[in-house]
Amino acid sequence: MAPMLSAYMYALFSFLMVIANKLLLTSYLFPSPAFLCLTQVSSTCLFLLTARTFGIVQFGASLSDAAGIFPLPIYFFGNLVFGLSGTQVVSLPMFTVLRRLCILMTFIGELIFLQRRGDNRGVGLAVFLMLLGASIAAINDLTFDLAGYAFLMLNNLFTAAYGITVKLKTGNLSGLSKYGILYHCCSIAVLPCLALNLWTGEFSRVADYRGWSLPVVWALFCTSNLLQLFLLYSTIQCTADNGPLTTTVIGVLKNVLVTYLGMFIGRDYVFTLHNFMGLNVSTLGGVLYTYLTFKAPKVEPQKGTVIVR
Repeated sequence: MAPMLSAYMYALFSFLMVIANKLLLTSYLFPSPAFLCLTQVSSTCLFLLTARTFGIVQFGASLSDAAGIFPLPIYFFGNLVFGLSGTQVVSLPMFTVLRRLCILMTFIGELIFLQRRGDNRGVGLAVFLMLLGASIAAINDLTFDLAGYAFLMLNNLFTAAYGITVKLKTGNLSGLSKYGILYHCCSIAVLPCLALNLWTGEFSRVADYRGWSLPVVWALFCTSNLLQLFLLYSTIQCTADNGPLTTTVIGVLKNVLVTYLGMFIGRDYVFTLHNFMGLNVSTLGGVLYTYLTFKAPKVEPQKGTVIVR
């Protein structure tokens, strides 16, 4: 697949996924991000197994293959759970500002573990703007939620760790298809997702949810599960074609649109002038970082995946 096409696919599905999850979890007050996480990974596994049965896709499902990708499923599980939990309690503009800090974590991780080098002067300015904007926006966030902020910072950490680990394990993953990596990450994540739901009593909350009587809730719920599959595949393809840092940057650019559109979605953003200024400063830093990344000399991308919401 052409790098540009895979980048567009990833940006589109990532954007739609954020909007669908926010509408379901916040606008329609769906009570359980953990249950949504369980249904997303389960439906993805079922779809892939069905497609393999009918010969549409091919991938191995042995225990040795599953062992070869560790600790990727752990990062995948943490990224999914904390991302959905943060989406529920943090407004979309602040969600995108905090998720933008994933660029910083990914860059530092590549610098330390992959010996990534380059001209850091412009990058330093871009990172400073992102941090400054995030700080201004957070200080003036009238809907501040400590747990939500913590969820998103952990989401960033797992996202960065996932992408960097994939590049470090390139040799281990070379024998696995994109579908195989996707299947093993989801199938291994099913058990901790199920345990989390049982431990926290999510099934009773979901059973008591009154929104099931609304067709739009069913539409959003099914769309979210379907988009999870499309998002995971497009992320794998985009990272294979362009590399993990580029995929992260594309996610941030997508979030520019989410930042401003999100002020009207979810009904949980409270406008203040200083908060709005912080959002703009952070967005400027993200755009500058993107420009510097694509301006830099290109290297041959290594195969792998990274999950960015």
